[in-house]
Amino acid sequence: MEQSTSLPERVKIVLDQPLDTLDYSVPNELKDQIAIGSAVKVPLGPRKANGYIAKIIFNSSESEPPPFDIRPIESLDNSRPTLPKVLMDLILFTAQYYASRSGDVLHAALPMAARNPKTRYKLSPQGVHALQSKLTQAQKQILSYGQDHPEGFGSTGLERTFHWTKRSTIGRLKRLAEKGWLEPVVVGDKGPRKVAAYRRISAPQESPARISPQSKALLESIPTENTITVKELSKAHSNAYSKLKTLEKHGLVERSEVLQSKNPYDVVVKPDRPLAPTAEQTAVIQELRAKLHAFEYGTFLLQGVTGSGKTEVYLQIIEECLALGQTALVLVPEIALTPQLGGRFRARFGNSVATFHSGLTPAERRDEWSRIRNGEAKIGLGARSAIFLPLENIGVIIVDEEHETSFKQEENPRYNARDLAVVRSRYENALCILGSATPSLETRRNADEKRYGHLRLTKRVLSQKLPPVEVIPLADTQRVGDGIFTEPLVKAIEDCVQAQEQAIIFLNRRGFAPYVF
Repeated sequence: MEQSTSLPERVKIVLDQPLDTLDYSVPNELKDQIAIGSAVKVPLGPRKANGYIAKIIFNSSESEPPPFDIRPIESLDNSRPTLPKVLMDLILFTAQYYASRSGDVLHAALPMAARNPKTRYKLSPQGVHALQSKLTQAQKQILSYGQDHPEGFGSTGLERTFHWTKRSTIGRLKRLAEKGWLEPVVVGDKGPRKVAAYRRISAPQESPARISPQSKALLESIPTENTITVKELSKAHSNAYSKLKTLEKHGLVERSEVLQSKNPYDVVVKPDRPLAPTAEQTAVIQELRAKLHAFEYGTFLLQGVTGSGKTEVYLQIIEECLALGQTALVLVPEIALTPQLGGRFRARFGNSVATFHSGLTPAERRDEWSRIRNGEAKIGLGARSAIFLPLENIGVIIVDEEHETSFKQEENPRYNARDLAVVRSRYENALCILGSATPSLETRRNADEKRYGHLRLTKRVLSQKLPPVEVIPLADTQRVGDGIFTEPLVKAIEDCVQAQEQAIIFLNRRGFAPYVF
């Protein structure tokens, strides 16, 4: 190709700002280092900004140079992770199709830890010398604080110590850095922090008779082969930390440090094995497997009645996908469904599953996103924002309950994650499965017009019967009381109460009705 022998002339950058893409030139020293998805620092007016390369324009691909001078990239930013090319393409498509700014889409696609690396400050030799000169009170406080924190410090520590506002703290730090008294150091996300863990020594140096009964009970709960953290021990033993210090002093336990990641699941699930599929499931799985092995794009509507085993079809297709060395992405409409479905997925695939949704804490989102970016997790599971997870080499994207309106983002940037799943599948040459018992009209139309394949599961697993449904025409049915309820409804509720069962009444309108009979 012509591009392989030509050098990049300029690039389009998606900034971490509420802006569209901006063009920047490429310095000669960076022309052989940049790639789509590379994190860069660029000038933006009088300040610097973070961004990602979304498109590279080669000097042989355009006949005319731009009619204006453009500023060069300042540097590559190794403190932030690179992003897959497909993800950058998806960000540009989302911005263009939904009339949003690419910076807003980037903001929705990346967790805070991936967007904004932290800046820490260290006291410079000039700053040490400046401590001997005449300073303002704030300058002396900051430099003295830096002397007490030689490993570096951030703005948050100063805010808490001196009760300053965030804005004033950042301004003071920048002014001291401009004087050369502080050295700013940009650091990437530290990831999971290290915590203390203990292991019981099988042959203690001293007899356990010299410790209290409570400490003995704690000692017996500490394993000899593996380690256990202080947090885990504190759940069953009060004042565990001081007791551990005593046990360590007597040579009964050994202390170490382990990485602790924020696990969004507290429940431990038992390993699960694939279930024997029904005849209908077998036919569906075989057709999806054939498309999966072809390594080409294809979207299928999987329409199955409630209880027909759609989830088991998902699990077996993902298992086949992993066997081919690919990854999988699963979207669910509600945060509440993520732990429920995540339990089944983790029972089948263990730690290969990473979850991502707005219900997680920032630390949990950081760790799950990092597990996916580092390749530790091969399956991404989450709500609509999970469509932007940095998975590479995706083999299948699954949208469960595709008809749900919660796949639509209501604030800026507005997008429909179900439709973006189809777009990303095309970019990845992957299989896309849209599952539902009641498909949306647009998906059903696409299936009827053969744009999507249409697979059906008409029977419930183990021949379970569907609940009976009775439709009551309101215009032709006798009302009781003030006319709100019909006689069949009142009779059904009375029978339910007498049987000591529960009933749910769903009102599809709130506060008013357009017609009164």
